[in-house]
Amino acid sequence: MAKKQADVIQDVEEMNVDEVMSVYEEQGEPVGIPGLTAGRIVHYVFEDDTHRPAIITEVNDATTGNVNLIVFMDGQNDGYPGDNCIHWYRNTEYSEFNVLFTWHWIEADTISRRTYEEKYHKYLSGIEKA
Repeated sequence: MAKKQADVIQDVEEMNVDEVMSVYEEQGEPVGIPGLTAGRIVHYVFEDDTHRPAIITEVNDATTGNVNLIVFMDGQNDGYPGDNCIHWYRNTEYSEFNVLFTWHWIEADTISRRTYEEKYHKYLSGIEKA
């Protein structure tokens, strides 16, 4: 009996990356970064470790994660005046280590967590001084 599509999707969502990759290898499918398709929203690592949203427009190499991206800058906050806030970057490499001018999957609430941790450490240091 064939599984319903929803059951297959749930099975894959419960797997970790290594399990998904091993299934692809067993079936002789091309191995690459799971979920890597044109249209996905990712983060692009910009100057000063600033992350900007980007949309994948083309997957050049699914194995290495080399893609073309449209990156959305934050206008004058990033030094781009007027309407020059959208940039196309070709042959952008994937890196999970926040390497300058690479892309990665969007972190879960990283900025909020980082801000909270900074405020918490300042709070603790104020208590210690008192």
